[in-house]
Amino acid sequence: ITSWERDVDRVVNHVRVKGGFENILTEETITGSGTTFTLTHKPSGSFKVVVGGSEVSPQNYTVDAENKTVTFTTSQTNPTFTYTYNRPVVVEYQDDDSINTYGENYKEIPAPWLTDLADARKYAKEFVNAWREPPVTCQLIRPTIDTTIDVNEKITVVDSIRNESEQLTITKIVWDSNGRTIVTLGSNPYIEGDWKREVQDRIKKIERRFFEQDEQIFSRLIKHKLKAKLNLKVKVQYASPVDSFLLGHLTLGRLRSGFDAEPDCSNNNNNGTWAGSGVTTGSQYTTSGWRLSAGQFNGTDRKITVPHDATLDITTQFTIAFAIKVSAYPGSETPIIHKYSSNTGYKVVLRSDGTIRIYIGQTTGYLSATSTATIGTGSWKHIVIVRNGTTIYFYFDGTQETINLGSTNSSTNTTNLTVGSDGTNYFSGELDEIMIFNTNLSSAEATEIYEKRFWDNHARWANCVLWLAMDNPKLGNRIGTKTTHYTDW
Repeated sequence: ITSWERDVDRVVNHVRVKGGFENILTEETITGSGTTFTLTHKPSGSFKVVVGGSEVSPQNYTVDAENKTVTFTTSQTNPTFTYTYNRPVVVEYQDDDSINTYGENYKEIPAPWLTDLADARKYAKEFVNAWREPPVTCQLIRPTIDTTIDVNEKITVVDSIRNESEQLTITKIVWDSNGRTIVTLGSNPYIEGDWKREVQDRIKKIERRFFEQDEQIFSRLIKHKLKAKLNLKVKVQYASPVDSFLLGHLTLGRLRSGFDAEPDCSNNNNNGTWAGSGVTTGSQYTTSGWRLSAGQFNGTDRKITVPHDATLDITTQFTIAFAIKVSAYPGSETPIIHKYSSNTGYKVVLRSDGTIRIYIGQTTGYLSATSTATIGTGSWKHIVIVRNGTTIYFYFDGTQETINLGSTNSSTNTTNLTVGSDGTNYFSGELDEIMIFNTNLSSAEATEIYEKRFWDNHARWANCVLWLAMDNPKLGNRIGTKTTHYTDW
């Protein structure tokens, strides 16, 4: 071991994350009469006015968003305004133990891609957790060429001379002309600015180094769209590391075989495969969704197929959750989640009136429950369906309604689970964060999913049998601390 250093100057224990803007839906009633009313917030999206129980036609009023005023053509009394506005996402987080030990080191992080308060909180916490201690770097030399190790592997290094011992990550490997292997290791191989760069920029500029056994030193930087033919006996990847938020991410850190692969983030290997137009190039993903990105279903041929597995056979106690957005209601029932055949299994559909219905097969027929709430059009709605014996609970954006099934019957099958199609009909719209649990979640837990706080409730992950996160692969796939990016060489 030729060097061992702890860099106290790189400690960060207090951050202020300045995110983008979160779109908030609000409703306010202004008491009084007149033609001009001043709103509390600056409207930025959908807008509706109700007076005396009747909606006022947009032709009868003008909205001045900049000045937050609404002017009617005639006098109105006690109008109720429903509209969306943009709220800035700003979060602060600090680690008092680290501040007491090393002194306060404050950092302000611009993060306009964070448009959700829960994600911003998690980002700030994970960032500080990664940088609260001084990062360790060391270098060791092996007297021979060693190709059995790889960049981003974690090993325990013991330095008996300096009385140091720590688990470190290999960040760089060099084979020199003297036949030696020079290894650089670090405890925190994160780049602070990685999230500040554009996603496509990270994909284009990803570094890869290759070692050719015929040469003692061989290093090349393969640039985006470079046309080259490489014949390599041994390939070692070197990728620009990422910060802690992405590194420890439950969904972005999933291995994919291609753009048409939809990995199961529940760790049950119930991985799905996309079919339909454009799925091999990633065009089925949006750039934003209910959380991160979403899956886009075209209503004609796109679907996800998950092969049958016994873990997907949910019966009398289960929970199904997903986020949905459509521009218009379908003309007839359209499949969302489908594992149903000959009155066995289950399926969830969107009906022509915007309600959600679940079917549960019982061999000689089926049970069904239909929500009274509707999903609406043009904006995201989060749905949780819980079965507890004879009772079905629907949660629409956290609001509960209860329906009595009248029976505990159920049946299973060996049919594959599909998302967005039943083989004949196809869903048109966007879906995100599809989750299935083999237990009935409580009302508090259903609310946690809606508020995007469920990722921290690790006690329930043992009951999650499927989680299709619909994360855009073009963000880059993280496997542990190793990064693999898709390119179009």
